[in-house]
Amino acid sequence: MGRKKKQRLPEELRTGGVSESGRKGYTYPFFARPDVGSFLTVLAAACFLVQLMILPLVGPCGSRAPHALCNLIGFLGMLCVTGGVAVAATVSKLRRRKIDGSPLPAFSIALCVGCLLILICTLTGLFSI
Repeated sequence: MGRKKKQRLPEELRTGGVSESGRKGYTYPFFARPDVGSFLTVLAAACFLVQLMILPLVGPCGSRAPHALCNLIGFLGMLCVTGGVAVAATVSKLRRRKIDGSPLPAFSIALCVGCLLILICTLTGLFSI
């Protein structure tokens, strides 16, 4: 009963369909670089967390306060920042996917959809019920 030797994945599967020799000398455009897309995705997730923490501003109590309009403006401003960063992260990862065949950025797309749902709920008044 000896240990089995690990089988290595073929190079096409390890590198997303592009061989290492095909990547040498190739530089990604700035917005399509892997580290830029990852940074924007982490930043979008952090912004989304902050967005969820300030959700009470437009909730039942925040919408009945004397400064409810200021609460709504602040909440929508942060939502624009969160949505903008989420869209930038998604576009960055999609551009990289176009170049090297990396996987679909499901998390970045989910953040965009979450921001859109929060915007719809805010504008229709569902949070202030």
